[in-house]
Amino acid sequence: SRDRATSVLTVLAFALPHAVLLAVVGGVGAFVSRLHAPSNELMATPFHLLLALFAAILLVVPALSMGAAAARLGLSRRARDLAVLRLLGLPPRSTKAASVLETTMNAIVGVVLGSVLYVVTLPVWHLVTFQRAPMGVHEMWMGPWLLLGLGALMVALGAVSAWLSLRRVAVTPLGVARRSEAHRVSPVGAVVTVV
Repeated sequence: SRDRATSVLTVLAFALPHAVLLAVVGGVGAFVSRLHAPSNELMATPFHLLLALFAAILLVVPALSMGAAAARLGLSRRARDLAVLRLLGLPPRSTKAASVLETTMNAIVGVVLGSVLYVVTLPVWHLVTFQRAPMGVHEMWMGPWLLLGLGALMVALGAVSAWLSLRRVAVTPLGVARRSEAHRVSPVGAVVTVV
């Protein structure tokens, strides 16, 4: 069904960028550990670490952007569900909270799948050689605390993105169906009205 496909797409849209984010951060950590405990002269220079940091900047921003886009994807495909909840009498605030909660749950599942994908692909990094040495699993492993912290960051990003996306939608049955923008009174307009 369409709802199941939407959920699967949203979960995958969280899982894949999260796996990339973890691999990039793990790679930077590998070069940091190689710089601090070099086993050859190439590892003693910070050049590869600087390249890894540059690559991390280039890859982390799109990965986080994809996580935010995943949240918006899930919400845009659920417009009909929002309208039904409103028709059933659920207040706009509760409707928005339910939507953000659903997106957050999809983000959690996506982060877990992305983390599993990261862990499962760790041995593959042994095939990649930098600084005349293959990347080891122990080098690419970031540890449980950083893994949990980055997972929490991705889930929070998804929840905030969902909430911000819903702020711009008028959560009424007709407003959701038409994708009407919510009309807000600007502070300047309020001051002008009072004066």
